Amino acid sequence: MLDHLHQATDDLHLSAEQLRQLVAHWDLVIRWNRKINLTAITDPRRAAYLHYRDSLEALPFVKGPEVADIGSGAGYPGIPLAVALPEVRFTLVEPRRKRASFLRTVIAELGLKNTGVFCGRSTDTPPRLFSTLTSRATFSDPKDLAALTPWLSDDGIVIAFRNAPLADYTPQDAHEYAVDGEARALYLFCRASFSDAP
Repeated sequence: MLDHLHQATDDLHLSAEQLRQLVAHWDLVIRWNRKINLTAITDPRRAAYLHYRDSLEALPFVKGPEVADIGSGAGYPGIPLAVALPEVRFTLVEPRRKRASFLRTVIAELGLKNTGVFCGRSTDTPPRLFSTLTSRATFSDPKDLAALTPWLSDDGIVIAFRNAPLADYTPQDAHEYAVDGEARALYLFCRASFSDAP
């Protein structure tokens, strides 16, 4: 896995320790994936690109100091971003208890002092307001994305990872890219993006 991560993230200049932490995360994902369904991608090369490099595409857009990863699941994009941005505080939001337990194990084993877990749903009362919300979760209804606004600080942003445009909402900004030949996009929304939506 380490060689694949080197290749996938070469332009990001991660430290040896950060790469070690990403490998440790992957090892835990694979180990726990036998008990709970965390990912369908088990090939290390594809994971290096489609999980880790894809997650880290958001690096230039993250606004600190508080980030919440909504529907964190196996920890994407929250864990890779927390590893790359140790000065930013991350909260991994996950409603399923087994996955929340997995994320707590990851945080402990990787020694991520900047990361915590909130076991709950995006519809729950947030523990505090966040300057950035990230999500790779697939929202069946774009209005689910607008429901995140109670979690957002006044000048905060939502970073939605997508492989298809979101209907109804015009993003404040969009960043299109490709990972391992697959078209992807980051859509950035502010509070005003949702105010006039149907």
